[in-house]
Amino acid sequence: MTEKNLSGVMTPLLVPLNESEEIIESELRVHISNLIKSGIHAFLSPSSTGEFANLSINKRKNILKITVDETNKRIPVVALIGECGTKASLENIDYAHSSGADAVMATPPYYYPFEQKSILRHFLEIANHSDLPVWLYHQPNDTKLSIEHETLLELAEHPNVAGIKVSTNDMLYYHRVVRLSENNPELSILMGEDHSLLPALSLGGNGMVSFLSNIIPKTVIELYESISNRDLNRARKAQSKIMDCFEAFFTLKNHNPISACKLVLKERGIFSSEVTTAPFPVLSESEKEIVLKRAESMGLLNE
Repeated sequence: MTEKNLSGVMTPLLVPLNESEEIIESELRVHISNLIKSGIHAFLSPSSTGEFANLSINKRKNILKITVDETNKRIPVVALIGECGTKASLENIDYAHSSGADAVMATPPYYYPFEQKSILRHFLEIANHSDLPVWLYHQPNDTKLSIEHETLLELAEHPNVAGIKVSTNDMLYYHRVVRLSENNPELSILMGEDHSLLPALSLGGNGMVSFLSNIIPKTVIELYESISNRDLNRARKAQSKIMDCFEAFFTLKNHNPISACKLVLKERGIFSSEVTTAPFPVLSESEKEIVLKRAESMGLLNE
């Protein structure tokens, strides 16, 4: 996987936090090292999985610096630089470049209900400014903004736009993006929803940004490799395990899969805490028991 033409599995890093919501650097470094040994192809750091939107800019910078330092060029590091304003995004690009990131991933200018003309302007200014390859971030459930196909078509012509991460349940949108890329072979397309990895790769996607690769990296890699080798039966088995994990951690009543996955890593001895940033809900003791029982039944505590 190269920073300009990414394929394979990118992990959006979970970040261990103590009760004061401070980064536990030693545990983050262990997590990074373990994932590289498992065969992960790239990191997204900071990331929405890593709660970037709830963190101060200084903490985001620190997470990126730790990730770049611990990764030590073994695999690419892509920095998420999402901000509501374009100028703030440009400042984030500068610190990502100075920190040693290999590429950046830019969100739309979320908060205000901008039309496509403003979204296009935002991304073009980012692409023109950046000394690093730029990835687009399409996650409308969170940003409340969509990168429409006509906008993406124009952005894909920019030599500094490397690809797009698509996080949506709308497979029609995804398929149209894949078809759009047929005339832009250098544009890489990554699926950002774990439950849709198999169909996304089957449609011609280049890889995935997988939340669950934080805890089952080898299974997610197996899915990617199975599709690459056209072994559909093996790919289905991998997707089935991914779906088991998805249903185990994304169906909690309080909807805090980040804390649930941290709890699994805590049980493995990698993290010492399942703390997430406020105002994410805190897992109750009964919910923790449910998570651990589900994880144990799937053999996740000994991976």
